[in-house]
Amino acid sequence: MFNTHIPMSGNNITLIDTCSLLAVPGSEIYLRNLRTSRGHITVLRAVMDELRKKTRDPDVELRNKAMKIFSEVYDYEAFGVVTIGLDEDDRNNRNFADNVFLGAVFKYGLKNNITVITQDKKLAEDLLNARNSQSVNGLKVKVMRIEEDGSLTEFMPKPEPASRTDEPPVILPSRLMKDFTQYINRTLTFTGKVIRSYPEGRGVVAEILPDDEAFSGRVRCKFTESPTQELERGQDVRISGVLVNVDPDFGEIEAADCAIQTAPSAQYQPRQFAPRRIPVPARVTQVADEKIRRTQIPEVGSRVFARDKKEYTISRIIARGRRSIVYALESDGPEKLAAKIYAPDYCTTRQLEKLRVILSMGLKYEGICFPLDILTNAKGEFSGCLMSFAEGESVEDLFCTEKVFDEKYGNWTKPDMVKMTLNVLTKIKYLHDNGVLMGNILPENILFTSPDKVSFINADSWQYKDFPCPEGDVYSTPPELQGKDFSTFLRSWGNEGFAVSVLVFRLMMQGYQPYASYERELPEEEIRAGKFPYSVGEFKPIKDYKAPSMEARRLWSHLVRQLKDSFIQAFHEEGEHSREDRRYSVGQWIRDVGYYDSCLPKMINSDPETSKIFPSDIRKALDKRHN
Repeated sequence: MFNTHIPMSGNNITLIDTCSLLAVPGSEIYLRNLRTSRGHITVLRAVMDELRKKTRDPDVELRNKAMKIFSEVYDYEAFGVVTIGLDEDDRNNRNFADNVFLGAVFKYGLKNNITVITQDKKLAEDLLNARNSQSVNGLKVKVMRIEEDGSLTEFMPKPEPASRTDEPPVILPSRLMKDFTQYINRTLTFTGKVIRSYPEGRGVVAEILPDDEAFSGRVRCKFTESPTQELERGQDVRISGVLVNVDPDFGEIEAADCAIQTAPSAQYQPRQFAPRRIPVPARVTQVADEKIRRTQIPEVGSRVFARDKKEYTISRIIARGRRSIVYALESDGPEKLAAKIYAPDYCTTRQLEKLRVILSMGLKYEGICFPLDILTNAKGEFSGCLMSFAEGESVEDLFCTEKVFDEKYGNWTKPDMVKMTLNVLTKIKYLHDNGVLMGNILPENILFTSPDKVSFINADSWQYKDFPCPEGDVYSTPPELQGKDFSTFLRSWGNEGFAVSVLVFRLMMQGYQPYASYERELPEEEIRAGKFPYSVGEFKPIKDYKAPSMEARRLWSHLVRQLKDSFIQAFHEEGEHSREDRRYSVGQWIRDVGYYDSCLPKMINSDPETSKIFPSDIRKALDKRHN
């Protein structure tokens, strides 16, 4: 039997809304403090009905929260802290709690002091408007909200709307990361692209990727009600809202009471996600690819000569490939040097001219082993190129079984792998900024000695100006180039984008190829089909396509949601960025992996398995920002 008396302290009545009860841990702390201070509060039956519905919500996190609060309300009723139901009007009007709150304020607010606790801005405004209504004089109502520490703060009346000339300032998120205190509780404008949107409570949350290259996180914009304009992934938006929280460690900004601005000011220019790139020439160089005859091919013990006649002696073999052999050189200086000596079929006039073009570009970046000079044999015949000596193991070696990995790299964690990935991507960005396309991007051509130190080798094979990269691996080749002769055409930025995306996926997924599935097919067929086998949120792969192993599913579950979304958009056949002209730039992957890096401390705190290279189970801590 419900208690039907009105809980009062003198002539005071306190009501609490559903959204405030669900604002844990603040509501739990508030109720505990209320019991300690012997206070009283009323929970309307309409609120209990809403809580009961939430206990069956598809959102696991919301469902569990509602079940816990629903039970605690009855516990506190037994302690005499809570009274469920206000009167018979409450019993007969239980469809919409807001109506019941307004009815209670008008019925009891003239003779009693009523406090309504709610997180709902619209309800708060309605209640405050009722207090200020000229038709009801002397209405006594106060509107409060619960904070995370269990304290109550007063909702202030809505200010008069600003004139059209007083637009909220557009603030760069990277600026907020450095100094946000002066902007808290101010209305600001955020511009960018929608990552995703989803319902939260009575409103909607839109997560946007802001127009700010220096910021790798996201802005969470909370709408009290569903916006009239549809929010779709990839849509350019301009959103104003009150800045309520900035988390510099997590790289997240939160704005409340948001609205979509439909008339952007002249100062706002959406950032172009397609980077400004040096155009790729229309056709391959006309320099003939004719073999250069040599009377002697340098080998161990031979002398080779640079263009300045400086002499080097070959000491030992470092690596042997189909196109060349790489040797260590004896050197008197501090820098370790190597010689790449071309095999007869690849020592050509085109390769010689390509080296001249590379050297003329003056490229230099720590960890990228660009050709340093042209080498000839003792008779002055072109034989290869001089380059820096790169030490370390191949990144491809990291893609091994858990047992082998633990034996060789047992102290590595996921943050180490993410750090190395960012180092790799930073080097690729330098190349792209200078118009160089790697073409054949293979982990075996990236060496490492630690997550902080990686080196790129085989730089003479990349695409420079109108000289193509003649090599190609089936896994890093996009569907539109499968089966083609790579020496006969120049790769586009879109072709390169596919290879970069594959590399990022493999680094994040411990070597798994993005299209490898349980129903194994030939690699080129998997890539052409575009049947990405992983799922996230509402996205499900097509029937019969699923991750190749339980290990792959575990790895995927421990990635941050934003990274998963980008992989789906890059690899699924209907993904927004799966087409050649829409593929992600390396800058976009730096942002996504950088965001994952900023999320990892909190993700690991909620589930320590996330720190492991090989997690032993699917990620347990469900969080909309992460999963």
